[in-house]
Amino acid sequence: MKTLRITFTFIGFLAILSCHREEIVLEQQNNVIQEDNKARTSQQSYTLTAHHFSTGEGYWEEAPLHKINRKDQSGTNDNWNKYIELVPGNRKFRGYLTYYLPEGVNKSDIASITVKTNYKGEKSNVQKWTWRIKNYDSNHWDYLGNNSFASDWRWSYKSWTKNSNKYIKSSNNKIQIKLYSNNNRDVCDIDYLVVVVKLRNNNANVYTPAVGTSFDWILSGNLPSVSSIDATAVDIDPFTEYDNGRTPDAGYVRQLHNAGKKAIAYISVGTWEDWRDDAGDFPNSVKGNNMDDWDGEKFLDIRQIDVLRPIMHERFRKAKEMGYDAIEADNIDLYTYTRSQLGFSISTQDVIEYCQMLSEEAHGLGLSIGQKNAAELSNRLEEYFDWALLEDVFYEASQNDAELDDSSIYIRHNKAVFATEYSDNMTQSQFTNNVCPEAHRVHFTAIYKDRDLHAPIITCD
Repeated sequence: MKTLRITFTFIGFLAILSCHREEIVLEQQNNVIQEDNKARTSQQSYTLTAHHFSTGEGYWEEAPLHKINRKDQSGTNDNWNKYIELVPGNRKFRGYLTYYLPEGVNKSDIASITVKTNYKGEKSNVQKWTWRIKNYDSNHWDYLGNNSFASDWRWSYKSWTKNSNKYIKSSNNKIQIKLYSNNNRDVCDIDYLVVVVKLRNNNANVYTPAVGTSFDWILSGNLPSVSSIDATAVDIDPFTEYDNGRTPDAGYVRQLHNAGKKAIAYISVGTWEDWRDDAGDFPNSVKGNNMDDWDGEKFLDIRQIDVLRPIMHERFRKAKEMGYDAIEADNIDLYTYTRSQLGFSISTQDVIEYCQMLSEEAHGLGLSIGQKNAAELSNRLEEYFDWALLEDVFYEASQNDAELDDSSIYIRHNKAVFATEYSDNMTQSQFTNNVCPEAHRVHFTAIYKDRDLHAPIITCD
């Protein structure tokens, strides 16, 4: 239980004066940020920082306001230089944060708005803190969430997404967040409170394989010559040496392009692999338990988005530099594992938020990105991904065809679904006679491979 710090009235008055001075400084800073954002023409999303913070009841201290621009507190950290404190008045706290779209970005450009925060304070059953966003269509404050996600006086991260631009004021591109408490029992600390806006049609120039695109997936064995590959989209591991000593480097990718093919880079985004060159970039705090049947591989705590984002960005950037067209984001289905398997708990919402980040990073580099498995989340993930890759979907459909139905959202948006069936589950005859007719019916691109994904392939053509 944190003891409420006694704050004299005149200190609160000084804090309010400090707020006004801070707003002027922040306005100057935001002008610089807007100019920087304007120059980044390939930007797919923008992180907006608070322009100013006004209060209706109570006040905020520990200025300056730019402390909430960055998430840098965790656990029970209590560095006063890194966060602001919200102090209720006689009854409660009520405050309003204002954000603006960057210059050159309009309301009509925005597809979604995500509010991200890092909170420390009482649990919601003692003192409830609530976040709302102004709906300019209805002129009401729409609910985002409350502090029920948070542990007692431990930094707790949360984000909420609204897939609409009705939260942007047309006349001045303003976004407002309301934050208030239900009583004056205690203060709360805010380390991070930003708004991320995602633009519409950002992936218009990103490779989106159409329904029916031919596909091959080669992750081990010998790297074949380009002339021996029949598929248009080729999924390979860009950061490994194959058995015949060949590496799918920039030269290999150029050969694929010259042959009219597209190169997809396999990258595990949900596990740490001890043989990768960047293995040392992952702090121990994001590594979970060993992944069964995969030596040297551990689960990643994908809830730690701010830690993993720069690592994944660098992987994607290297793939882009080598000429790759797309990313296969493997091991996103961590929500299907138990806490004892992972070493931590991952929810479907954690996966969705992580995938949104991966999509932003890939699209920001001009790369396509595909959903790997997690078929039951397709209706929630399709907006972030440009195609899908499924394993054993027809084999499992003999018991339950829900995954086929779930993944069909990609087909309806003319995005390819690649489906790989394995030789340890069915014979080649079963694949040809049973799977292929069904694959044609649902318009999936089905292939037949061994479990190690060597070069030989059987297709339905």
